[in-house]
Amino acid sequence: MKLSKREKMLLAVLGVLLFLGAYYKFIFISQKAKIDGLKKDKAVYVEKVDKLNTLVATIPQKESDIKVITTKIKDKGIKLYPDIIQENIIRELDKLIRDSGINGSISFSEVAVSSIETSKKEESKLKDSKLEDLKNQYNNLNTESTVKKNDSENNSTTKTEDKGQFSNGETKGDNKSAVAKDENSSKVQQLKVTLNFTGAYNNIVDFVKRLEDYSKHIAMVSINISQSSETEITGTCVLEFFAIPKITDEDKNYFSWDLRNPYGKENIFDGSMSINPLKTVEDITNTGKPKFDFVMSVKPQSSDIPTIILGRANDTDRQSYVYADSNKVENIEIVLEKEKDKYYFRYKTSRDSYPLNFNDEKIEFNPGLSDVYFNILSSLRLTADDKSGANIKLTNKTDKKIVVIIEGEDATSPRIKIEGEGGNIEVKQAP
Repeated sequence: MKLSKREKMLLAVLGVLLFLGAYYKFIFISQKAKIDGLKKDKAVYVEKVDKLNTLVATIPQKESDIKVITTKIKDKGIKLYPDIIQENIIRELDKLIRDSGINGSISFSEVAVSSIETSKKEESKLKDSKLEDLKNQYNNLNTESTVKKNDSENNSTTKTEDKGQFSNGETKGDNKSAVAKDENSSKVQQLKVTLNFTGAYNNIVDFVKRLEDYSKHIAMVSINISQSSETEITGTCVLEFFAIPKITDEDKNYFSWDLRNPYGKENIFDGSMSINPLKTVEDITNTGKPKFDFVMSVKPQSSDIPTIILGRANDTDRQSYVYADSNKVENIEIVLEKEKDKYYFRYKTSRDSYPLNFNDEKIEFNPGLSDVYFNILSSLRLTADDKSGANIKLTNKTDKKIVVIIEGEDATSPRIKIEGEGGNIEVKQAP
């Protein structure tokens, strides 16, 4: 059968349509479904990449936070033992006893893990005498009406406050018990030591002073003394030792025990036990150096400690320390002032301040010398990317000269810049 040209064209068009229909049904639809799935996967992965980029961007800040928090935890627990090791405590007590010049014997309790006991002084009100009553009556003759009015207002205010404060069903007693329970919820290793001692009064006072100044916290729970002769005092005291797990290795030497070294004494019945004193941030107790009032360290960010540490000198409890950590110049503000023959200080970094309320509070201090001394320990820059430093605004509102001694500064690219304001400020560079 012979097809016309028109029929051939129609067949060709039909063939093309059949091909396109088959392609659409068997190939295009499946491919499109795969493409749509890949687009969804792409959107999911793009979102994950964005989240990862956000996390990566926060890594430096988190590392700085970890470094600062680790340092704070270390500083808060630096005066506590890492573990209760009776042998070490015997050595330390023996040295304290020997150095103070008293004789003593010790007995130990069992090491216990328990809550810290807190002793509270009971408040007692002494009964007023009749003369006291007469005085009060005389003072209140002309102010009775005012007092009644104020009492009425205060009672009204107190009732309103109590109603608002405890509207959720809590009572004051419940609140206090909850607070007390929360305070005693933490448990630590504890050891009690009973020390029986004899010695001269001055030697016993020296022993107590050595306990107060010791590198580790030793609590004297109680002490009883009596005079045994004209020159000697006999007594008993209870000492308490505390230990917490440490997250750093600053006390690693505490666990070393070399049996080859001489310990104790030849005669163990001879009645009469030390860790090196802890160093604060200044680490400067060399003879011939002035007594510093404040200390500060400025380190590279690659250091194990925060780039900025600022605090009072010889603050073994680290209560006055503030920190900052970043690979940039930190703005530090320090204010010293005098009010009514008393000296006060306050300072802050980008993340901490001491006292906590920098603008409204201040801390009293006694300058060690005629001038106020600052010691700043700087360090050489390690690489071109080492950008850490301190821009210090130092305000002197006292009648004393402030002497700032900077040690270890990088001569080519100094880390420290001091902007003085107010009274006399002198900056010295030391090797």
